[in-house]
Amino acid sequence: MKRSGAAITLGLCSLLAACSTVPRVYRAPAGPYGVALQKATRSGTSYLGFDPSILAYATHETPEFRKARAEYLADAFHDTAEGAVARIAVMAAPFEGQAFLVSLNMHDRAMNDLERPNSRWGLTLESPQGLVHPTSIRRLTYDVPLLQELYPYSDRYFVAYRAVFPPSGDGPFTLIVSGPLGEVRLKFDASPPASLPSSAPDAGASTPVKG
Repeated sequence: MKRSGAAITLGLCSLLAACSTVPRVYRAPAGPYGVALQKATRSGTSYLGFDPSILAYATHETPEFRKARAEYLADAFHDTAEGAVARIAVMAAPFEGQAFLVSLNMHDRAMNDLERPNSRWGLTLESPQGLVHPTSIRRLTYDVPLLQELYPYSDRYFVAYRAVFPPSGDGPFTLIVSGPLGEVRLKFDASPPASLPSSAPDAGASTPVKG
């Protein structure tokens, strides 16, 4: 007897408890911040056989993105004109290095411990100047409403981190997430790649967050 593809997929999810790792499409906020978020964000999936093992999203905190985020928050919190100027000056201030908001969903949630010094997972940043490792990785709390509003791809199935790397030139950059379940390479350059289906079985795929 033939079984439909949907039934087979559901069966595999039930057996492997991997449904939460199935790639999904997230809607970016409206307005200039949403545009900046899409431009600065990439996603990719690594597969073990036919099953996704890692789903990764990362937003590059470029000067353009940080300014758009600060303006969005100034509006959301109804800052006065003076308050908005002060907020933007602080949040969009230039700094040396590269920062990323990284959100990971793994087949084995217990392994999602990127911030631990003894983690079997690693982040590296590749640029024309070579490979560098982060100077800091901080785990964020997923259930903070503001985090989910700013980064709608980071829901309860994900663990979010903020990773800071030393100065690495002007790019282009490739953020590499690697560990026992596979590797995802997220490419950040001046021209974001065309949108691809989020379920495309390409471990190196990197696409903007879809609106």
